[in-house]
Amino acid sequence: MANYKSYQQEQTFLIPFDVDTNIPQGSFPRFLSDFFNEHADISFFDKKRKNDFGGKPAKHCIMMLKIIFYAFSQGIYSMRELSDKYLMKHIEFIYLSGNQHVDHSTLSRFINLYQEEITEIFIKTVYVANNLGYIRKNLTAIDSTPIRANANQKFTGKTETFKKKKIVYEKMIIKLLHRSEKLEEKESKEAEDQIRKEKENIERLKRSYTSTIRKINQFLDEAENNQDQDTNHKGEEYWKNLTDKDSCMYRKNKKFLQAYNCQAGVDDSGIIVGTDVSKTIADQTELKNMVKKCEKNLTNVGVNEEEIKKIGFLLDRGYVNAGEIGELTREGYDLYMLLKEYNLEVKDGKKISVENCDIYRDKDGKVKLKCPGGQEIIHSKYLKKWYKEYYYKFYAKRKECPTCEHYINCAGTIKSGKKEFSLKKETVDNLDELQKIREKMETWEGRNKYNKRFWLGEHGFGIIKGKRKFEQFLVRGRDKVKQQWTMICIAFNLRKIWSLNEC
Repeated sequence: MANYKSYQQEQTFLIPFDVDTNIPQGSFPRFLSDFFNEHADISFFDKKRKNDFGGKPAKHCIMMLKIIFYAFSQGIYSMRELSDKYLMKHIEFIYLSGNQHVDHSTLSRFINLYQEEITEIFIKTVYVANNLGYIRKNLTAIDSTPIRANANQKFTGKTETFKKKKIVYEKMIIKLLHRSEKLEEKESKEAEDQIRKEKENIERLKRSYTSTIRKINQFLDEAENNQDQDTNHKGEEYWKNLTDKDSCMYRKNKKFLQAYNCQAGVDDSGIIVGTDVSKTIADQTELKNMVKKCEKNLTNVGVNEEEIKKIGFLLDRGYVNAGEIGELTREGYDLYMLLKEYNLEVKDGKKISVENCDIYRDKDGKVKLKCPGGQEIIHSKYLKKWYKEYYYKFYAKRKECPTCEHYINCAGTIKSGKKEFSLKKETVDNLDELQKIREKMETWEGRNKYNKRFWLGEHGFGIIKGKRKFEQFLVRGRDKVKQQWTMICIAFNLRKIWSLNEC
């Protein structure tokens, strides 16, 4: 007969716990614990506590920071999940919490109470990384990624959309009243359980529709009182979401996503040195903002201005903004990005546009356009306002166009026979600065630097969204979303510093 060891699940367990054996020196929980013991200034947290002369003792803030950021580093973002599934059950959390249990509501209140203090820890991670020599101050890739907002997408639309939805929901409430009246007529004929369930269903739907109408009415009242509505460059009203008004609509793979545009500036060591959250999905307005945020954070940790100006900032096409590019370049920042190309080869059968022309500044400082036919044209003084943007107009000489070999694909396609080329005023005003970037990008060194942009910027997003499964924010409003994104970047930096320290 087979012989087995005794197996009794109902017995009392006494499990030995030796820190040096179970949590050895050099492990990530030990590193994280040492980091907060040394660099978290408890005096900033003490200022908001008022239990000096009475009241229940509060949970130690250093202990709270340790368990929250260890959870974030492991892909655990829900405080309820952290409290119910991991605290007092996993050995790393038992060590970091000192064998104390913390309720999920206490964890959430702690995060809400110390928003500024927790956000400041991001600077501490950059400071530690810089002191250890991990921040190379050679290249910084700035990139963005959309992350789903904690918002119901059915509450997304414009003012006119919500007016129509309000009428629909009001009609649906009337239909519910008719259903309720018919149910009372059948009350004697049908079973009591079925009637009760139907009544509960009607009441639930009625509460839902009434709540939706209340939200729509509140939005319409605010829109009526606020005449300066947010509009895009075409003067069109932005889509709004009633659940989370700060989130924006993002289109990807023919699908719409209610999301936030999360920004990050990543040093070529992999350490995130700048973060932000944008309310608009376009990156054009974030170029200067992100460069300045990276500069501010590096300055706060002791990097001087001369070192910052030597950093090559790598950006994709989404950040192209001629005005901000010109301003930053004149200030001495080293930018690397792919800009719109001009003087392109004319293809057979294709209409000629401004991309086929050569744009340059002559000796006298005048901006000229040279069309494929060889005409050198100076822009007119006329500025056309189109979608709140100013354009310079270059008009070709009508007499010379008919003899040009490109006439059929150029001026010949226009009824008036007069060809015009348009350039944004910002592009013309910052032509020299844009040309410098183009010349840098044509060199081997410039291309070699720019080729590092993708794996620098996307690597962090891949770990955060792919490996650690952060796919949706759990909070609402830009301020709270910005705090949560910063906390995720702090956890990423802590893990990155530890891994670099282990190498």
